[in-house]
Amino acid sequence: MKRTLSGITSLFLCLFMVMTSLSSCGVDHFYKAEITVQDTQGEVVEGATVTLTVDVNADDTLPDAQTTNAEGKVYFSFDNVAIVKVTAQKGDATAESMLTIVEDKTQSLTLFVRDRD
Repeated sequence: MKRTLSGITSLFLCLFMVMTSLSSCGVDHFYKAEITVQDTQGEVVEGATVTLTVDVNADDTLPDAQTTNAEGKVYFSFDNVAIVKVTAQKGDATAESMLTIVEDKTQSLTLFVRDRD
């Protein structure tokens, strides 16, 4: 009886360890950015083109440029962490900034476009 109880306890302990290790391997991570474009008065800018670039001599897998929606926003998803240069442009009005993409957090950035002088 004592052997059976210790065998069953060992079996449950092994099953618990296997199940715990299997469930931790399948974690899906996300890398996202939400960019808002506004003018110098703080009004949202619909129809601005937002472009991402990196300053390295290698192939990049950055998302294509997007146009802001009625709320002045665009949303990007990435394959991994990154540091990108963000450029927003509508007509002669432009803005630039840097953005660091991190794991499991949607990074937010607001760009204020103004006419080039």
